[in-house]
Amino acid sequence: MADKTVAYDGYIDSDLDDFIDKPEKPKKVHCPNRPLLTIVQMAVCMIALLAAVVLKSLGGDIYTTVHDWYFSLYDDSVFTDGQINLDFLLRGEDLSGAEESTDEEEEVQAAYSLPLASCTVTSSYGERTADDGTVSFHKGLDLDAETGENIYSMTSGTVITAEESSSYGIYLVVDSGSMTFLYAHCSELCVSLGDSVEAGGIIAKAGDTGNARGVHMHLEIAVNGENINPAEVLETIRV
Repeated sequence: MADKTVAYDGYIDSDLDDFIDKPEKPKKVHCPNRPLLTIVQMAVCMIALLAAVVLKSLGGDIYTTVHDWYFSLYDDSVFTDGQINLDFLLRGEDLSGAEESTDEEEEVQAAYSLPLASCTVTSSYGERTADDGTVSFHKGLDLDAETGENIYSMTSGTVITAEESSSYGIYLVVDSGSMTFLYAHCSELCVSLGDSVEAGGIIAKAGDTGNARGVHMHLEIAVNGENINPAEVLETIRV
């Protein structure tokens, strides 16, 4: 039988194998124990499912709280909607956890001014007992002051009262719409009835007129005619 080996430029076809690139065998990669990994994943899922069932059986409020907490964290995470979310890098947000005041909070703080340069409470809002044992309800705050010290309007508004009485002494009331602000025991007034005032504007001087023990300013705040604790408003003012 004739030899069918064919020659190519001096080489026979049996020699061509030496010039053909042969694929390399893939290197063996070490894989973790898949059955064990599957069991661990199933166990974690079962624990999460069991925890959800227990929470729901304990009470709807607890379940809802945990549910909302989890998804709020998920929505804020880098895995939002199942995709990696790197928007926080573009926004340059501070992720340190410090909360910034909102525009609404800043507007509230900007709406009020301190009535005195330094507000030190000498008598709180609420019930108080006099030296003779008489209990009365104190409708405002007493703030320590110096004679002739400037009293500033806490808000913009209109002067609706500017007079003198035996209890309040020389006093005035500023109406800002739904709220009224009363400043009492003044030594003199710097505004008149009907005047418009701005927050932070000087409206009176501190004194001890009327039923007062020592120089101080008595402050009352009412919302829709109902007195509130002035401390609630003072605490919103950022110095």
